[in-house]
Amino acid sequence: MKKSIIVGCGSYLPEKILTNRDLEKIVDTNDEWIATRTGIKQRHIAADEELTSEMAAKAARKALDKSGISPDSIDLIIVATTTPDRTFPSTAVNVQSLLGRESITEDILFLSPNSIKRTFLQRPATSLAPSRTAAGALSPPIAS
Repeated sequence: MKKSIIVGCGSYLPEKILTNRDLEKIVDTNDEWIATRTGIKQRHIAADEELTSEMAAKAARKALDKSGISPDSIDLIIVATTTPDRTFPSTAVNVQSLLGRESITEDILFLSPNSIKRTFLQRPATSLAPSRTAAGALSPPIAS
């Protein structure tokens, strides 16, 4: 039986930050109302020209650096997102290109980050395709 293990973890957050206080100026809400109901104090907003695949590739490079493996050893790239670059080609294919790697790719589109977590906990990455080394990216990042 093949097993998957996490050997490196990387992340990327866009520079622009939108706080609850900022939202108070845009819509009828306040920091206390948002924070008590969601726990969110701020969120990171991608720049207009910043694509999900670019953010995923930056996170993947950090994970590769921490793990000590090269992009050449990745057999499977999985991108789970609610915000793909476009319908075709898939975001995972774009990540593959940005990493300079040819491998099996898989986009998994979800409505919420919780459904992403449930799927990966219930179905290991190795059940998606025969592979030795898989790279995954989850988007959007969880707000803080």
